[in-house]
Amino acid sequence: MKKVRLLLFDLDGTLVDSRLDIANGVNFTLKKLGIPALDNEKIYSFVGDGAWELMERSINGKFIDVSLALKIFREYYAEHLTDNTYLYPNVNEILNYYSDKQKAVVTNKYTSYSISILKKFDAAKYFVKILGSDSVERIKPDPMPLMKIMTDLNIEPSETVMIGDSKNDIIAARSAGTISCAVGYGLEKKEVLIKENPDYYISDLSELKKYFN
Repeated sequence: MKKVRLLLFDLDGTLVDSRLDIANGVNFTLKKLGIPALDNEKIYSFVGDGAWELMERSINGKFIDVSLALKIFREYYAEHLTDNTYLYPNVNEILNYYSDKQKAVVTNKYTSYSISILKKFDAAKYFVKILGSDSVERIKPDPMPLMKIMTDLNIEPSETVMIGDSKNDIIAARSAGTISCAVGYGLEKKEVLIKENPDYYISDLSELKKYFN
């Protein structure tokens, strides 16, 4: 069992299932712009690299300003953050279990959205930091967000585990020198995660207790 001092969690696909609310926001935006709706599964495949990439992929080369699409999406999504979003099983259990550890959220979602979602489920209280895409110059897979939190908390990479459902989480962890733990119940396909060779792979968040203390 590996002893750690800091647990870093991704948000979408790791702590919360927010897929449907994101897809609804994208299709609302496309409708406003006169673009046909996309299948939800297609939209889900666009999630993980930040809102700009999400909208750029969704409008797919149409002659529309991405910044305009992003503005429409932001305004809608801000009002519908938790219409269908929910915590994954065992999230509260595992956050309580590691009550003696430092915990933070590192997400490519906007910070304010992330805080609002976690507050909705009374989960923001568990984290010493919630760091979103608008709080750093570079987002995952760049290691900058992870490095910032470790520096702020004065914790070494070898004492830190990054837990997430995306290859971006694994790549960022490797680049930052932290332990990586992929979760298999989120947005990314298992084979994509395994190909990135994470240090650990779990199918349920409660399995963290088997590997980290």
